[in-house]
Amino acid sequence: PETTLAGADLWAYRDRITESVSRLGVIHKFDVLVPPHLVDSLAGELRSRLSPHRLFVFGHLLAHDIHLNVAPATPGAHLPGDVDDIVYDAVERVGGMAAGEHGVGRVKTDRVWASLREEQRRIVEEQNRRLDPDGRLNPGVGRRFD
Repeated sequence: PETTLAGADLWAYRDRITESVSRLGVIHKFDVLVPPHLVDSLAGELRSRLSPHRLFVFGHLLAHDIHLNVAPATPGAHLPGDVDDIVYDAVERVGGMAAGEHGVGRVKTDRVWASLREEQRRIVEEQNRRLDPDGRLNPGVGRRFD
């Protein structure tokens, strides 16, 4: 009989990806937004640029939210010091951005801000003013006005 992943089994499979990858050493994890039709191209470029290290691509394809996990070639190996720049540069080159379901946080704020057009920056500032006029929510993160 044919078996398929569905429901709870599918979620269990998805949840175990991160657990499995973490056994390969110190992992660099990225949460990015990439148009679905460009994921294959992005993954190919990253695999080439990061070789011999390993790339795992998963996430929420229909929402354009992709998780990129980069694992060292062997558990004791180290990833290149510029792994973040390699990944984010490639993501931006295909029209994606360094943000995703887990937000921007403190690490990616400057990079995301630099990738926005002026109109997008105005929208972000206006939304921040409306949603958090006193700057109480996550102070200092993502605020570009005062």
